[in-house]
Amino acid sequence: MGNESAGINQETYMGTIPILKEERIYSFSDITLTATGFGIASWSYVQGAWIASIVDFWTAMIICIIPLIMIGIFIMLLVIIPARYGVDLWMYQRAVFGHKFAFLLCFSAIFITWGWYAINCGVMANSVIQIGNIAGLDLSGGTTVISMSCAIIGCALAYRGPQMVRLATWVMIPALVAVSLILLVKVFTTTSIAELTSFKPIEGGSYPSTKVAFISATDGMFAFAFGWYPVLGGLSRLAKSEKGSYWGQYIGFILAMCIFIVIGTVCSTLVSGRLGTFSSTPGDWLAALTTPFWAVISNVAIALANISTQMIGCYCLAIALKVFRPRWSYKAIVVGMTMFCCILIAWEGIWKYYNVFLAVVALSAVPGIGLIFCDFFLIRGGKFSLPACFRRGGHEEYSYDGGFNLVAAFSFAVGIALYLTTYNPLTYTINNEFLMKFTPTGVACLSSIACYYFLCRIPALRQYVVREARGTFEETPETPTLNPQKAEG
Repeated sequence: MGNESAGINQETYMGTIPILKEERIYSFSDITLTATGFGIASWSYVQGAWIASIVDFWTAMIICIIPLIMIGIFIMLLVIIPARYGVDLWMYQRAVFGHKFAFLLCFSAIFITWGWYAINCGVMANSVIQIGNIAGLDLSGGTTVISMSCAIIGCALAYRGPQMVRLATWVMIPALVAVSLILLVKVFTTTSIAELTSFKPIEGGSYPSTKVAFISATDGMFAFAFGWYPVLGGLSRLAKSEKGSYWGQYIGFILAMCIFIVIGTVCSTLVSGRLGTFSSTPGDWLAALTTPFWAVISNVAIALANISTQMIGCYCLAIALKVFRPRWSYKAIVVGMTMFCCILIAWEGIWKYYNVFLAVVALSAVPGIGLIFCDFFLIRGGKFSLPACFRRGGHEEYSYDGGFNLVAAFSFAVGIALYLTTYNPLTYTINNEFLMKFTPTGVACLSSIACYYFLCRIPALRQYVVREARGTFEETPETPTLNPQKAEG
């Protein structure tokens, strides 16, 4: 009996069984802190530094704040779904896209997302190297190995599941906040606003005009926020309330991240401006702005925080993948993801092609988020069939045509096509001046929503999309027939 109970608990928190309200373990404060752990990870510093490198200081400040706060209100509406039903958001996406199309989107989104974690590991390695420099040791030749160690340690911690994620986050995130405070104090006690605004963006000349640079940076911020797409359900299904899930993740994923991107912009502007070379890692900033003592303390905190980010990412992304392959071992998935992250670390291409990476993130995530919002809130009215998502009791409503919802697939393709019709991220070329006013990401999101909504206004297509059997439409996680151990992949 003990082994059976342990197995149920394992599948509940590290598998696909819907989590009932009384089984939820994440309070508002837990959700907020864990999401903050994601939001203030080192990729925020890198994003802030990238923006500072292509637009002037005050423009960078505006871009770091306004786009995130605006788009975050929209994106975080999606976390209501897993908080209400106790299943990962990817489980619901079977209703939106069909079983097979949803799996392809999940796999590709996770595949792309690991670029963020490769960046995270690189920043951790930079911190360790800076500590070595202070100690008189040259560790620069081991950058790749040190980066991979961040991924591997995070993998080992993720083995323990959400309880370990919560515990480690409470310890590590305050340390990273302290580092940022140290950086800010050092910046504003050694410089002035006048000096910061006097520096020219070091990579601004790479763009055809300041207008293109501005729109590219703004679009990059939108893409950065939409990049949360693969992990939006991992924490939400553990939340004790929908309100706590929404506001906790809005504070962590959006507001906290916004602050840390601003810190990255300020620090990179100062250090790059003074040294004349671009720097996007806090280890370099600490070396240039602080004493050796504070540099060591801060870099240790950065290293620990980056490991916690790897751990959280491994957990959330592994749970997302188990939605489609419930028989796959959680631990095996975590190991496989970590190995892929190590491949990206060795490649180093994410750093070199960062702006292209942001565009790929947008293309993979923006139409998907738009269609989920439209489907749940505008088409289905917040109701769907869990038995059909799990394919239990003969419910195959979400199989559509060979596992593909053709209406959703067409709308998704429209979003991608209009993005590329608007802007070419490889050559920084504006293809449509009018659509560019809405940014390529905005165009992709709005067009996919509009296409899906108006197609579903056609009676025959609405019946094709909203096909839940009578009596199962409003079933909730209390449904006793949900046993993913027997569900098809």
